[in-house]
Amino acid sequence: MQNKLFTTIIILFAFLPFLAFSQKNKDIVMPMGDGIYTVSQHGSGLTPLGKLRAKVYEIANKFAERNNSKAEVISVNETPMSFGVNPNVDLKFRLVNNSKLIADSNQNSITISSAYSANGKETDKTITVKKATQTDNEKLEKLERLGKLFKAGVLTQEEFDAEKKKILAEK
Repeated sequence: MQNKLFTTIIILFAFLPFLAFSQKNKDIVMPMGDGIYTVSQHGSGLTPLGKLRAKVYEIANKFAERNNSKAEVISVNETPMSFGVNPNVDLKFRLVNNSKLIADSNQNSITISSAYSANGKETDKTITVKKATQTDNEKLEKLERLGKLFKAGVLTQEEFDAEKKKILAEK
């Protein structure tokens, strides 16, 4: 009788970490800024990475559908199960309709985002640089082309002045 109770207690303690730390994954899409989103799924020690991978793709595609878009994958980070580490899959994506916003040349910004594994090691780093103004050389080239058209008689003085004003007003 005592032996059976001892065996039951040992079995309970053996499976206690699986019961205590297994949480239901929620289908949460986290915005990371600049139209980029992340979805994560964590498994228990027995969950295959393929199952987690399929789930994050499903969540991203459903989110994109709700936003009348398609999900464009930026990166996938997979952490396989190892001693003391449960499997994990992170999917970073953007919505295709938002790609115009991401590439908007009227914005100035530099974005640096990093992803880390369960062990604390950096696994992914993204640096996005957006350029908002054209260089002085580009403006100079446009003005030179405009001057040649005016000298060739293709443009009138009024047309030349109007186009010159537009080029100089550009950012």
